[in-house]
Amino acid sequence: MDSYGKTIARLRKENGLTQNELGAQLNVTYQAVSKWENDLSQPDFDTIIAMCKIFKISVDDFTRLSMGEEVQTETAAAEVVAPAEAEAVEPEAPAAETVESAEQTAEVESPVETEVKRRRKCSISAGYLIGLICAVLAGVAVFTVLYIFTWWPIALAAGYIVMSFIALMGHESVVWDVLLGGLTKSVNIPGVIFTLDLDGIFFLIVYKFIIAPIATVFIWLFFALGAIIVSILMSGFIFPFKIPRIIKDTFFKK
Repeated sequence: MDSYGKTIARLRKENGLTQNELGAQLNVTYQAVSKWENDLSQPDFDTIIAMCKIFKISVDDFTRLSMGEEVQTETAAAEVVAPAEAEAVEPEAPAAETVESAEQTAEVESPVETEVKRRRKCSISAGYLIGLICAVLAGVAVFTVLYIFTWWPIALAAGYIVMSFIALMGHESVVWDVLLGGLTKSVNIPGVIFTLDLDGIFFLIVYKFIIAPIATVFIWLFFALGAIIVSILMSGFIFPFKIPRIIKDTFFKK
């Protein structure tokens, strides 16, 4: 089975890019890159082509890497120091076919592609702005409701935490990692030993189609609710340190 996740993570690190930087170049979110590298989802073919251009490798080399084969990437090759040549050899003039091939391979971005990328970036920035507005409105709403029924410091703290949690969604932060980890937690129910008689087979059917699915749902809910609670509580502490990132992603994203 192809391992796109490990291949993307390896090439990204070899090129000195963070998940957020790679996502910005591909016009996707940091979370999308994280899902690719953890094999929770796979990029489409157009995105793979765009990544190969960024990593300066061919799609064929990317496929071979994902299948476990070793290829010499341009970035890795640049890190290897070539041994000194024993004799000075006069460099040969490049062949006409090589020059022509290089000209044909050169990628020239069309006006349509430029416009599509611009619209995607504007769409992402608009999404961040809408999320920030929703965060402020939700925080004010929670504060207003709790202020009527409880002590004002409790209402203020709850409103601030809700606003922080919503504002951090979509931005690179540990809050998103915790939440995503809990919601995508895989649950494996162990098998059972049964006897090959009527009672044993009946127990196996009940366990496989009733007990195991119900237990899987409850265990997943436990991890999901735990991740939601922990990420919400963490938001209040992390939000002040992420304000520059939120402002940059929302108003100054290139």
